[in-house]
Amino acid sequence: MPEPPGLIRVRGWLDRHRWTCAIVAVTLLAGGLRLHALGRVPSNPFYDAAVRSMLHSWHNFFFGAFEPSGRVSIDKPPIDLWAQVISVKLFGFTSVALKLPQAIAGTLTVPLLYDLARRAFGRYAGLTSAIAYAVLPLAVVTARSDTMDSLMAAIVVLAAWLIVIAAQHERPRLLFLAAAVMGVAFNVKLFEALVALPAIVVLYYLATRAAIPHRARRLAIAAAIFVVTALSWVTLASLGPSNSAPFPIGSTDGTVFNVVFVYDGIDRLKGKPQPLKANRRRARGRRGNSVSRRLEVDHPGLTRLFVNSGAGYGRPLGSELLPALLFGGVAVILAIIETLRWHVRRYRLSSAAAIAIAVWLLTGFVLFSSSGALHARYLEAFTPAIALALGAGVASLALRAARRTAPLLGLLAMLAVSTLYEYDLTSNTPH
Repeated sequence: MPEPPGLIRVRGWLDRHRWTCAIVAVTLLAGGLRLHALGRVPSNPFYDAAVRSMLHSWHNFFFGAFEPSGRVSIDKPPIDLWAQVISVKLFGFTSVALKLPQAIAGTLTVPLLYDLARRAFGRYAGLTSAIAYAVLPLAVVTARSDTMDSLMAAIVVLAAWLIVIAAQHERPRLLFLAAAVMGVAFNVKLFEALVALPAIVVLYYLATRAAIPHRARRLAIAAAIFVVTALSWVTLASLGPSNSAPFPIGSTDGTVFNVVFVYDGIDRLKGKPQPLKANRRRARGRRGNSVSRRLEVDHPGLTRLFVNSGAGYGRPLGSELLPALLFGGVAVILAIIETLRWHVRRYRLSSAAAIAIAVWLLTGFVLFSSSGALHARYLEAFTPAIALALGAGVASLALRAARRTAPLLGLLAMLAVSTLYEYDLTSNTPH
């Protein structure tokens, strides 16, 4: 019996748009994981209080006032809170409205990662990277909170995506736009956004076909644009009369520059105690059980991001971090070999992207393994690199394993190591 013409047309349409359908399905999965029962997730009273205060006046809105009188402000630029204020204006002051901007940002990162990886490594790598980020536990949990990290990650991925297109089509204006976007990311989460900056610079320098003097000049202009954009809010907030500006929480002299570069910069890197937030953590510890109090103990070290003891980063992050390091290393090697062997332009972007992802991973791994103060949400600064490395590595090996024995054996070996590690994470409880 012949198939109905309508069914044939639908089947043909699905075949022509199978990749679009696939990434739409992955994006819907990511959105479902991030939006499901969002109202039941505990809120962050610190930032939520600021959002409520910012509703009272434009003065409070601009400075990110912590309380209605506008005499004290939060310890960061309020760019992310502006999005929360808009959400609250539209949907009311509810738990869902406060978290909605982060959940949407985390969801939109998925198709951006797909297209970034697709341009650099192909569609299979793009889809694998998108799936990896969509289900990465840390990325999901962070996007279901009312902190700034998921929005910061989305903006950083947008900047990297612009860089890839700028290098592909030799459009310097997109490089300059990416620099401005990175400046916005700095205004969202300050120095956490800069974890990706070395990788983005490396990506453009290696991927573009422009002569070295042109690359240097373009990157110098981009650096100036980044600095101007990154310091725009800090500068504007410092220009007004000191008696009208709120006192930033964490500042020792009442200036915005002090809270940005000392309290949220040097002190965070050194792990210097922060009284207000430390008191909140102690209060939560007293209310929790002994296990939750033990989970707050965390020490720097090379294994910090892989194990379940201490702060327990293993399950939310290590579940993909170790496979990403294994498969991502293979992706870097294969991309460089192809570039050197064939000297074909289309491989230039692949090797540049692979090296940039390695730089991003290395920067995040070294920084977060050694920094004194670390919260799980900070790791969102390099979770996109984890997803990209995993996607590019798995796709590279899988495509070669279909044709040769050696890549198949390598793929099986890495899958075995990853499986054993996952089993260890799920079978051992924190201690």
